[in-house]
Amino acid sequence: MKLEHSGRVRRILYRHMKAVTPTKLVECPFEVRVDEVLHDRFYDVRDAVAVARKVKGTKRSAEVVVIDARTKKLVIKVDG
Repeated sequence: MKLEHSGRVRRILYRHMKAVTPTKLVECPFEVRVDEVLHDRFYDVRDAVAVARKVKGTKRSAEVVVIDARTKKLVIKVDG
């Protein structure tokens, strides 16, 4: 009886944990910001920098930066 009860509790806990735990953690650590407003997020810093340069080409007067969202530190500020 004790083993059956233990197995039942384990199954209930497993179903509960599976329901509340995400199956895959999605995180985009790099953000492109235009005048301090979030423009887009990227997994790869190279993609973020490429988009930031394109945005700077269309919005010359805007301040365009790439920030590491985890540390909140500046990666690059796009000039000219």
